Amino acid sequence: VYSYVGIYGKGIMESLKTVVQFFRQRGRHASRKDAVIVLSMNCLSSIAAIIGCALTGIYLYIFGSLFKIDSVAIGGIIIYAYILTFQICNVIMMTALSGAVSFFLALNKDPAVFQESDPFQFQEFGRCYPPVLDKLHLDAQN
Repeated sequence: VYSYVGIYGKGIMESLKTVVQFFRQRGRHASRKDAVIVLSMNCLSSIAAIIGCALTGIYLYIFGSLFKIDSVAIGGIIIYAYILTFQICNVIMMTALSGAVSFFLALNKDPAVFQESDPFQFQEFGRCYPPVLDKLHLDAQN
C-alpha cells in the first residue's frame, strides 16, 4: 500500500483497493513468495548476528584483560552485539527489499514507462529475467 502511495501519489484507501485487487488477481502465490523472501532475509540477518557475536567474543577474549571486563558483563556485551548486528542487517536488507518491491510494482503497473525511459536496461532486464518479461506481455494482452 505504501509503495502505491509513494510511487503514484494515490490515497491510502485507493491504494488499499488496488493492492486487494492485485492479490485477488495473482492469488496468494505472491504473498507466499514474499513471506519466504522475508524469512530468508531474517535467517541471513541471524547468521550475520551470530558471526558478529563470535567476533565480539574473540575480541573480548583477547582484549578483555586489558579493559578489565568482568566475566558477567561479557554475556551482556555479546547479547548486545547480537541485537545490534541483527538490527543493522535487517535495516539494510529491508531497504533493498522495499526498493525491489517498489520497482516490481511499478513495472507491473506500466512497463512501457521503464521501456521508454531506459530501453537498454529494459532489454537487459528481459535478458536476465525472461519469465517476468513474458508475464508482463501476457498481462498486456489480457
